[in-house]
Amino acid sequence: MMLKKSGLQRWVALVLLSGLALSAGAAEPVAVLQQLQGTVFVGQGSAMVPAREGMPLQAGYRVVAVAGGQAEVAYPDGCVAALPENSLLAVEGTNQCRLGQARVR
Repeated sequence: MMLKKSGLQRWVALVLLSGLALSAGAAEPVAVLQQLQGTVFVGQGSAMVPAREGMPLQAGYRVVAVAGGQAEVAYPDGCVAALPENSLLAVEGTNQCRLGQARVR
């Protein structure tokens, strides 16, 4: 069965989103994405999806803010890590920010 390009793109996006959704149900989130501006992606393994405001983040996720994008990762202890454009943050755990381990690259 042949899919049109737009149909194929939607199918691939659905598969990637479902992969993140399935893994998200496996554990409690360690942080939440907030203050999104521009283009920001969230990924786990090789899957990357567009970020959305309030998106729960699991340990092992990566948050990538590309040119013109920025976001904040808020941890349950109130600590916030800011991601400017062209940066990446690897989400590791709930104490990551408070312990100074939320290194934005």
